[in-house]
Amino acid sequence: MHIELIDIVIFIIIGLLGYLWWDANAVRELALSHVKAYCKKYDVQLLDQSVALNKWRIVWSQGQFKLRRQYQFEFTSTGEARYNGSATLEGSNIIDIELSAHHI
Repeated sequence: MHIELIDIVIFIIIGLLGYLWWDANAVRELALSHVKAYCKKYDVQLLDQSVALNKWRIVWSQGQFKLRRQYQFEFTSTGEARYNGSATLEGSNIIDIELSAHHI
């Protein structure tokens, strides 16, 4: 069996892509759990039971580079109208959760 350098590079790239996909799913699930708790605390209902990645960027925070992700979700307070919310995570730490203005 003969392994060339290009084979090793391809394996490393595939492994890196797999890790990034796994990490993105883990952070999305973490965001979802924080959003569910936040919605429960403020007595609103999370719609579709999901969050969606809206944007991401690399930031310098506390002496290191981190990935800041912003997720969007929809919620309702009355059961009739849908409102938007967002959750921001830096690495795996929740930074902020915001609910748009809504009826109580």
